[in-house]
Amino acid sequence: MRKLLTSLLVILLVTVPISAAPKDAYLGDVAVVSWLERDTVMVVLANESPNSVAVTISTNIWDSRWRPIFTERTVTVPGRSIVQEAFYLNTSWNNEPLTIRVSQRNYAITVDVQMPDVFRPTSYVVRANEQIEVEVDLSLLLGRQEQGRLTVDDFAQVYGSNSREPIKVKSVEGGFKYVPSRNSIEYVRPWMLLTMKAPQLNSTGVMTFSLFKETDGYRGYREEVQGPTILVYGRNLRFAEPVQEPTLPRIITR
Repeated sequence: MRKLLTSLLVILLVTVPISAAPKDAYLGDVAVVSWLERDTVMVVLANESPNSVAVTISTNIWDSRWRPIFTERTVTVPGRSIVQEAFYLNTSWNNEPLTIRVSQRNYAITVDVQMPDVFRPTSYVVRANEQIEVEVDLSLLLGRQEQGRLTVDDFAQVYGSNSREPIKVKSVEGGFKYVPSRNSIEYVRPWMLLTMKAPQLNSTGVMTFSLFKETDGYRGYREEVQGPTILVYGRNLRFAEPVQEPTLPRIITR
């Protein structure tokens, strides 16, 4: 295994406050997780209730022509079921941060669309007790930081419960390395691989963890970086085909 040949990074597994998953990942009994795959926003809705729930997914982000970057959609999620929806972005989207709005009657939440930049989990939706790996881009995370350490949470935890699982650093690779065949020193982008297991759940939960960038001394600081938000589902839920409600075309005026 290639070793990280720099004094920049010391990885310590110590007990630190566990960061809970965001409260805005839940709309009543419906848990919501979203992420970007190339030019498509993926949205997963998990309904813990025995009754079906209709929610509307939209965005308040507009393109240069004053149009929403995708068309809103109303989806009916059957009871104790999970559905996955895909929203194709307009070609004029400029790679700015994305959010979605999930609403039901007079209630609404805003959910960040997770980008595949610093964190790349094997999946954003996993079954209880399933193994998860998360690749972390250390060069993008640390930037020009030349000293200090990166601390990893001891556990990944499900929001609003005591369910948690230990996090392990499987490997750290990259940095400068010597290549004998070319008699050269070459730079490989540093990255880290974390592993954890989804906790045992009967219904659903939203799990996350944090990393902490730290430096000591007079100008020392401690910055929290929240990891990916992952939906964990148990044996009481199943994947189902979404039932889309008919919608009227929207007339957008400037």
